[in-house]
Amino acid sequence: SCETLIQYPARLVGKNVSLPASVKNIGYGAFMNVTDMENVTLHSGISYIGSKAFEGSKKRILSSTS
Repeated sequence: SCETLIQYPARLVGKNVSLPASVKNIGYGAFMNVTDMENVTLHSGISYIGSKAFEGSKKRILSSTS
């Protein structure tokens, strides 16, 4: 488990991405230029999203769970 997501592993990127509860921070450019992703589900424990975290990605829906 990790607290800070530095870069999302390219092999795991698909149309729907759901971050595990262990992730508390999304680092600078973590999803930068990820073009396959359409939906990202974040949990309520995310406390920080770095600048350009989703820059150049083609996400369509950013949702959160409680």
